[in-house]
This record gives sequence, structure tokens and C-alpha cells, in this order.
Amino acid sequence: MTQEECDLVIQDIQYTHNIENKRSGLNRGRSITFGTCFNEMVEIAIRGEGDKHLWVCLSPYEAVEILHQLAATIGCTATITPRDDLLSYRSWKK
Repeated sequence: MTQEECDLVIQDIQYTHNIENKRSGLNRGRSITFGTCFNEMVEIAIRGEGDKHLWVCLSPYEAVEILHQLAATIGCTATITPRDDLLSYRSWKK
């Protein structure tokens, strides 16, 4: 194989690698936001590249499960207690 052929192969590999990097960047979440929606549900929205948005509505119990999963992922435990003040609008069973 000549040097010119090697250079062409390397350029082709780099071109393919750049395309794969661009594609993966288009599918990456850029930011995440949390909010409330109807019937005591929690909305999680992920903003992607350009005008891509993903969202999901979770029950309070599903949101707590996500908190526990996130904590476990980083090697922690989450202790969660319901708020008992005027700002808490949910009636958690004690």
C-alpha cells in the first residue's frame, strides 16, 4: 500500500468518525427541567439539539423512584420525607 492510499484510508476513517460524532451529538440532551402539571403530576422535559424536546409526566411515586435511582447511581441513598407546611399541596399518607 502506498502512502497516498494510506492517507486516503485515514481520511475516510476520520470522515466516518466525524459523521458518527455529529449524529450522537444531535441525540444528546442539552438541559433538563422539572415542573408540575395537572392532577399532582410531575413533568420532566429534556431539551435536545435544535427544536427537539422530550417530556414525560410522572406520578409522585414515580418521581420518588427516579430520585432513588439517581442516588443509587452515584453511590448514595436518598432520605425523603414529606413536607408538612403550607407550601406542600399534596396530602401524603403518614
